[in-house]
Amino acid sequence: MTQSPSILLKAYGTFVRPILEYASVVWRPYNKCDINKIEAVPRYFTKRLGGLGHMSYCLRLSVFELDSYIFGVLRQTYFCVIK
Repeated sequence: MTQSPSILLKAYGTFVRPILEYASVVWRPYNKCDINKIEAVPRYFTKRLGGLGHMSYCLRLSVFELDSYIFGVLRQTYFCVIK
């Protein structure tokens, strides 16, 4: 098992993120509690990655150059509307 942040980030982007964002344009969660439950997955992942658990979630996202879940959903909705 690897502890390399770059490999784990690639695995997260390949296997986990698509599951979280699948069909989000159609079933887009609008309740804050639903969004928080889904956002808990990347929050948990980034907290254990590279020993940065002491940082805030927003800072961890910027360190790893990731977008929050809700930003990804809004981006997908935007592209869907434009098409």
